[in-house]
Order: sequence, then C-alpha cells, then structure tokens
Amino acid sequence: NLEEAFSFSLASVQWKDIEAAMQGVENYSHTKYPFPSRADRCQVWDWDSNGTKVLVIPSIGLPSQCAVGFTFVFYGKGDASRAVGASVWNFLTGESNTNGPVGIGALEYETLRIEAGVPAFGREFSKDLKTSPLELHLQETISMEKGCYLGQEGVASIFKNPRGSPRTLYAVVFDDDFNTYETQSRGDRSNIENQTRSPKPGDKLYVLGSNEELNVGTITSVAEAGGTGERSIVAMALIRRADSIMKQMKELGLEIYRESDDEGDPSLSGIIPPPPLDPL
Repeated sequence: NLEEAFSFSLASVQWKDIEAAMQGVENYSHTKYPFPSRADRCQVWDWDSNGTKVLVIPSIGLPSQCAVGFTFVFYGKGDASRAVGASVWNFLTGESNTNGPVGIGALEYETLRIEAGVPAFGREFSKDLKTSPLELHLQETISMEKGCYLGQEGVASIFKNPRGSPRTLYAVVFDDDFNTYETQSRGDRSNIENQTRSPKPGDKLYVLGSNEELNVGTITSVAEAGGTGERSIVAMALIRRADSIMKQMKELGLEIYRESDDEGDPSLSGIIPPPPLDPL
C-alpha cells in the first residue's frame, strides 16, 4: 500500500553521485540492489526479510538539465516499512555522514522547479487558468495523430495558427542591482515611501513607459529571493504574443532601449522585440 509508504529523492548533477551516496547504507550493496538504467521506468528491491520493498524510480520530477537522481519509495509492511525508510533517510542526512546528501525543503525544490522552467498545477495550469500545453513548452506530450480527445480542437487551432500560441511561458529575472524592495529599505530615514515590493504570483507585467496601460502578461510562479545563489529573484510568467505587443507599442510611440558598449554593431540597434528573446 503506497499510501503508507515512506519516500524521498536523491538528486545531483551526476548519476554516479547517487549510487555513491547509498554505499554506506546498512543492508545495501550495489551487486544486490542494482540501480535501474536510465531507460527503465522503475525497479523494485526486496529490502529485507520482513517484507519491506523499495520502488526505485529514475526521476525526481525535474528535467535532467537541472538535476538527475532517483526517488525511493519504501513500502510493504505499513509502519515497519515506513520506519525502515525513515532510518535510511536519517542516516543519509545525519551529521555523522559527512559525505552524505544535504536535505532540502519545499521552498528549495520550488526554486529548482522555477529555475528549470517546469510548469506546475495550480501555478501555470489549473481548472481556472486555461493554458495549452503548447504555451507551456510541453509539445512532446501532444499527439497530432491521435483521434478525438478532450481539448483536441483547442490544441489543433493553436498548432495550425501561423502566429503561434496566444501566450508563452517565459523566465523573468528581477535583478537586485536595479530593485530595492520595500522590505529592504524598511526603517530608512526618508520622507519618500518605497512602494517597490517583491513580485508575487498573479502580478501583471507592463511595458516600461506605458503607465501600466500595456499589459504583456502575468507572473505565475516566484522563487525564493536569492535562491539560485545570485542577487536576484527568478520567476515565470505567461507572456502574450510579441506581434500584438509590438503593434500596441507602436501606437503608443514606445520603444525598448538596449544599452550597448559597441555602438558600431548594427545588430545592437537598441530595439528588441518583447517579450524576452529566449523562451524557457
């Protein structure tokens, strides 16, 4: 019964690091418990004589460009199997295991997800937020050869539209060098109130200089400030088509200026089409 299971994931930048981390675990040996190949969907280990089994899944729910690893699910004998799984986890992350992995929480995992550009239910898609897989860079999940299925007409209309998707998921980076947030300036001796707050999901994005008249998209997810190790906040946002944004900018007489050290380079004219050039 997997509802009574104990599970955890081990992740790193290399597969071999995961197998090395398990070497010190009691009752584990590489020959007895070989890891599944990257092509296998999962593998089951018979962990002990008490009926505890371990489901080993070669995935941590993030793309391999971000991290690779395995998810371990201890199950079989209810509380006894949960205790075995908890014991393995406690050993791996214990202070005495100086070469072991470091445990991270939900906020750190969320930062990794956002940095990797992985859409999540309730953020980038939900029953209320009507997004298409094509807007979320999930083209590989769609079959254009399959027969009728729920949502097929909507997907087909976007796929055949020469203008592309109505919106596209982008990465948005708020650089601390250009933003001093209200929480950072609180307590300063100033007669001017700082109304610059940290970005939040649901915030609207506008073209600079449009006086909030030209909405280009909505922030869907926001990572922890400085969570990537840089002085910035990484977020994701659904951005409207660039052609409609450019048209409205032209009507308002707006341009996007890009500074360049090389004024002689014609490719750096100072005008770039919004939204950012590179989608996730």
